[in-house]
Amino acid sequence: MRQLATVISWLALGTNLQGQNTSAPSGDFAGKYASLKSEQKALVDDWMKRFSVTVRKQVNPEVAYDNLPLSIRTTFNAVTHALLSTTLKDESGSDLGSAIQIIDKVDTVRGATPGTRGDEQFRIYVQLKPSALDLLAKSQQFLRKEDNNVYHRGYPICYRSRPAVPSIQVSSTEDGTRGDLDVDYKASGFPKGLVNGHLGASNSDVRAGENYETHVNQWQGLNNWWRSLLSLPRINETNDGQPKDNRSLPMEPRQAARATPPEAIHDMLNGWLVERKPENILSYFANESYFCTEFEHEQRDQGMAKFKLLLAMQQANGHFGNPSQLADVSTAVPLGGTGNRTKLVKHRYEREFTLYDVREDAAEQFKCANRLDATRISPKTGLSKAFGKYYGAVFRVGKKGVPEGTTLATLWSRESKRWQLISYDVDPVWDEYRAPDTATAPPAVAPVTHTNAPGELVEASTKFLEAWFVRRDFDEAVAYLSERCADCVKLNQPVDEGDARTSEDPKSQLKKALRRVTETAGTATKLGDAIVAPQPSHADIQLVRHQNGNAFTIASIPDYMAKALECSSQRAGEPVSFHYPAGQKVYGKFYATGFRLAKTGEDSGVLWSVWAQEDGDWRLVAYTVLNP
Repeated sequence: MRQLATVISWLALGTNLQGQNTSAPSGDFAGKYASLKSEQKALVDDWMKRFSVTVRKQVNPEVAYDNLPLSIRTTFNAVTHALLSTTLKDESGSDLGSAIQIIDKVDTVRGATPGTRGDEQFRIYVQLKPSALDLLAKSQQFLRKEDNNVYHRGYPICYRSRPAVPSIQVSSTEDGTRGDLDVDYKASGFPKGLVNGHLGASNSDVRAGENYETHVNQWQGLNNWWRSLLSLPRINETNDGQPKDNRSLPMEPRQAARATPPEAIHDMLNGWLVERKPENILSYFANESYFCTEFEHEQRDQGMAKFKLLLAMQQANGHFGNPSQLADVSTAVPLGGTGNRTKLVKHRYEREFTLYDVREDAAEQFKCANRLDATRISPKTGLSKAFGKYYGAVFRVGKKGVPEGTTLATLWSRESKRWQLISYDVDPVWDEYRAPDTATAPPAVAPVTHTNAPGELVEASTKFLEAWFVRRDFDEAVAYLSERCADCVKLNQPVDEGDARTSEDPKSQLKKALRRVTETAGTATKLGDAIVAPQPSHADIQLVRHQNGNAFTIASIPDYMAKALECSSQRAGEPVSFHYPAGQKVYGKFYATGFRLAKTGEDSGVLWSVWAQEDGDWRLVAYTVLNP
């Protein structure tokens, strides 16, 4: 059913899957199939060939790829470019070839998929070659990391490339046949990774923040072809870069802005595309909509955002000509698989744009300011299931009858008794991604095993967290930490703070870190108000049922796993390396606790702590932050 929905989605976008190849623009600007390297094209060709067999319909690889949503193309381009640009060498320095050779076939590519966790976005899912993991293990460029036990479910085995940032992450199934591949652009530790929710999806989106600059500093040659406002064609600008039209920009709200959402949206589009006077409809753009330009321009200048927007709309007018009616240049695009986060709204302009009543939590995630920094998300709105405040209009802008065009998703809200556009995206996907999925079955997820734990361990870990989050008694909380945690403090020294804290003793630094976390968590009368338990997924982890199981996880972990997590055996900037025992795994000496902050959502890090007995008392002896 997903494959059929994909075909229907493409047809809805006006794409002829069997049509002739359209001429691709010169260079990499448009990110088309023609700009891909031969290794990338080979993967796409095989991908579309298998998809054609599945749907019993011949799919042209070039046409199909060129009409995939923007975030799918940027994700495929960035991940495969990083792999192509990474030459593997063994310990003797002998060349083992490019890292892209670990991929046998692509199953699917996931770009922006709002409503899902960060570890389910901006990545490619592949079939690995039989020798893939052995090749990574032999290379100096990749290190075996601690197994994924919270994120990347079904893909527990994890390798990361050096250096730590940016880093290619290869997560594979237990049998090494399938992989989840992405690029991590941000480093995190404690407390940063715990309080910064934006280390989730945007961590792997090459378009977000400084990620592109980080990418090319490590892997040269990736063109930022997506950084064109609204992905619309460029035309000549004046020498000073300002709009050609010297008329003033009226900012008084238009009459239709005070009417219904359909009337306001139609008036905005008609003023832009039919009347060809974009300067007259700038009042529809709320100030917060200008955050969207930060996804598309290297030079972030909010003062110039309005003029860049006007230029883009004027350029589009020059490209689309003089349509006699809006339907000649704007076509409604339905969203596929929106689930219960949107409700279709009937209106009289259904040919020109599709309208949805958007649930508040989905709207909060879609706002550009929040996509740039998830810590801006309102905890209350981010959990709200209410409708009626936000509306989404989705449409394809392009010449009638011409397959190439731009599909836009816009978010609207009523401010000061008028409707305004508050966010937009060139990739109108809420809950579903539109890319061929040729995988035969999902990866197996490790079964959950339960066990018991000493009552003293449960009591100590609970009291530690209550002292930290409920009573905010940091002296009491630090008393539960072993002196071995001093090594963890060194590992988590923030790079951006330099040596500012190195003169402080580890206990003082830990107190400051605990306090910083509570500033984000807020006040709490019980643990469940501040923290939430993750759901570990690993064959070697045994969960413990306890009274506060909704707030934090307790698990029994084998000795080899605890040994690998000891901070004294780790090196800053390098992943944990596991050495699996040849014989039976030993349990009972070590336990782990895990939680994430309730306010930062599922895209925040999970604090994973190891507990052991010291002089008869249970103490926290090591910790690390797990990120998507």
